[in-house]
Amino acid sequence: MTSTIRRTFAESVRHALVVLAIVGLSGAGCARTVPVEASVVSSGAAAYHPTPEDGAFVDTLARRTFDFFWQTTNPRNGLTPDRWPTKSFSSVAAVGFALTAYPIGVEHGWVTREAARERVLTTLRFFWNAPQGPQGSNVTGYHGFFYHFLDMETGYRFDRVELSTIDTALLLAGALTCRQYFDRDDAGDREVRALADSLYARVDWTWASDGATLVNMGWRPDSAANQDARGFNISSWYGILAPGATPKPIIAALNDALVQIVKSPAASKRLLELGVDPVSNTPEQFDALIRADIVKWGKVAKAANIKVN
Repeated sequence: MTSTIRRTFAESVRHALVVLAIVGLSGAGCARTVPVEASVVSSGAAAYHPTPEDGAFVDTLARRTFDFFWQTTNPRNGLTPDRWPTKSFSSVAAVGFALTAYPIGVEHGWVTREAARERVLTTLRFFWNAPQGPQGSNVTGYHGFFYHFLDMETGYRFDRVELSTIDTALLLAGALTCRQYFDRDDAGDREVRALADSLYARVDWTWASDGATLVNMGWRPDSAANQDARGFNISSWYGILAPGATPKPIIAALNDALVQIVKSPAASKRLLELGVDPVSNTPEQFDALIRADIVKWGKVAKAANIKVN
């Protein structure tokens, strides 16, 4: 078991850290990401062989990604910030990515096994001993789950964020990675495994389910916020509006110019970097979209008895 696990780490370490860099850093602010189309190489295609420059880039990316988690995580409790360099709360998902990165750092020789294990123990001890309960403050989680964002120092729920099933799952993935890696028969490694097993077993998935086939994405102490969200779908869009009396030829000219800008390589690249899908349409299509949204959200506002003060 030990040799198999370590051989897997050695063979996949580059790939794993590149994934961490893309998921853990690019998505650290929890912004909507843009899917990248995957390509499949046919059996007759030549195998890809990275150039020395490619290898150097991946090595640098891997080391800098590990350093992000190692250097920015609070060494007193193992909490990793959601973003950097601005002052930030901790993201439970980011802690899971950090836990995954520590064994990789050991395999690369970037940190000693003892130092990585101590960081892992600090993290797992904190989450195991952190207060849980139904109240809305001075707690870290409830029913074994953890709040999406936590205060970097106290570890308590940040602001009014939700108890997050998906972010808890990402944390557990990191904990279980460490459970498999620290497999020696000594007190430290045994404690890592015991804490990881305990955290995993404490999560009450039955409580988080909808009673049928789905798991709720989140929960808040305010019961009014925990309505069934089956089929929930919401998106945002950006557009440019002109005064209603603007002549149609001017509207058409403005739209043509804006479409060209949106389609330009520079604008498309920047919009994608910001997490925005560059989509253009006609003034008539945009008008229909606005009218449809007014009808849709009008029904929601009426059903929820939302009133404008």
